[in-house]
Amino acid sequence: MRSVGFKSSLYLSYLIRSGIRQFTLYLLLIMSGLSGLLYSQTTHRSEAWLGYITSYRLNEKWGIWNDFHYVGQTFFVSRHGLTYFAQRNLEISGGYAYVATSLPGGTRIERPENRIWGQVETRITLNRRWIIRARYRHDARFRQAIDQGQLLNEKVLSMRYRFLVGLRYKVIRFDSGRSIHANVLNEFLLHSGSAIQTGVIDQNRTYLLAGFTLKRMTLMVGYHNRLLPNIQTGNLSVRHGLTLWGVQSFGWKADKVFIPLD
Repeated sequence: MRSVGFKSSLYLSYLIRSGIRQFTLYLLLIMSGLSGLLYSQTTHRSEAWLGYITSYRLNEKWGIWNDFHYVGQTFFVSRHGLTYFAQRNLEISGGYAYVATSLPGGTRIERPENRIWGQVETRITLNRRWIIRARYRHDARFRQAIDQGQLLNEKVLSMRYRFLVGLRYKVIRFDSGRSIHANVLNEFLLHSGSAIQTGVIDQNRTYLLAGFTLKRMTLMVGYHNRLLPNIQTGNLSVRHGLTLWGVQSFGWKADKVFIPLD
């Protein structure tokens, strides 16, 4: 019986890795279109992304999720919820987030949003240095409607579908779980709803990050690039710049740091 279970685990691991490879190829194909083939005009704007992410492990199966993100003139996120640790490398989370964003093309954070979110995440340890993570997150976004660049009292609901693949390489491994690592992440976001006029593709986010992990804390710094296409106008907006995140774990056996993203 143990042999059957071991073979099943290997087969499941193979399916997950195969799916990640196929999804990564799909992202590359999509990004080749976003890079300029579909859009007549491209605008660039620099930005800095600050984030603080925490988890409090209550017991073997449950934890509390909190994270905060701020990008000047663009958005603020305060997200909270619960995490269920279904298996060693499988986590299911969900909860509520308060979000404030700028208007399309604007530079003031003035559009409030109430967001219900949920996600499933898995991590695969390939060897002592390489780790792959994959995540699907779903956002139900209740926001104020916009008419000709003005906020209305009316609320509108839209859905967002988020697919993330990440790869971590441990450059230097120390004792007691400490390490210096390099991280590459890509998140592809789709959205739908009656108020969505920019097309089904919301944006694509790519991160190149260097990190230092202690037993219960990770500091990550690097570069991010966000591509925001607009099918209606034929324009592509590129937002990019510094990324600085602090990730901290507390509570029951909080010796493994996870890295949720906005």
